[in-house]
Amino acid sequence: MAIPRFPSFVWSGREFQVSGQPHWTDVRFAGNLAVRRVEHAERELVSWSIPLSRYSEAERQSVKTFLETNSHSTKFLFKDLKDYARTAIVLSPITSGGSVTRWKIPDAGLRGGDFPDDGGGTYVVRVAGTPVTVSQVKTDDREFVLSSGVSDAAVVDADYRYFRLCLLAQPISVRHLASLAWWDSVLSIDEVGREA
Repeated sequence: MAIPRFPSFVWSGREFQVSGQPHWTDVRFAGNLAVRRVEHAERELVSWSIPLSRYSEAERQSVKTFLETNSHSTKFLFKDLKDYARTAIVLSPITSGGSVTRWKIPDAGLRGGDFPDDGGGTYVVRVAGTPVTVSQVKTDDREFVLSSGVSDAAVVDADYRYFRLCLLAQPISVRHLASLAWWDSVLSIDEVGREA
């Protein structure tokens, strides 16, 4: 079963970011989305606060539909447009020996995990610096499938946009969703590490 994706309206240029600190930073608003970051030994994990009252009724309805169809404990994919692109990440072969078509985003240094965007034009994969054709992007598996196999010893790297794996920081009850008061809620989303 595919990992659900959070509605995309919150990706549309309303974000701001606070630089990473060893502990949670204070949250400040700029536009409609507040972001706080926490620094880890590898890549920092991020938390977002979304004040729903600042969005249109249609945007709030898309969030409500998402929340009604996914459990509060369901992990989902979320994209932060202030930090959503990687450049020249060296990929790892799925298998060793001979010709390999499946290449995975490495785990090292990416504690939260990059889940590559499978949208057209959002990625480029290169073998020894030369772009190659990608037949499939497996977002949930964090891998790229090349149209032709290459040696597992080849240097394969990629530029890509990515999603983060997240959970709701605080559950929202069905009863609360049924009330009009939920429009004034602040939705809290936390990025989770792959091991969570």
